[in-house]
Amino acid sequence: RIYKETEVYKDIQLENMDLFNTNFTDNNLYFYPSGVPGQGGTVTLKNKKGKVLYVIITPVTARVRISPNPPENW
Repeated sequence: RIYKETEVYKDIQLENMDLFNTNFTDNNLYFYPSGVPGQGGTVTLKNKKGKVLYVIITPVTARVRISPNPPENW
């Protein structure tokens, strides 16, 4: 879900993909108006066949990358 302040702005469901895990409080990642994330971390997605992808967010630089491998600091 994408929120604008406290209201749901857009609800996105990825077909055949589930949110498996995150290291964000309550699975929430916030971005500042400048586009920088409030913190870095990882979102783990898993499809119905068990394939896992990691969405790795770097704080400050706002770099986002998708990898089949978990981040090195895990």
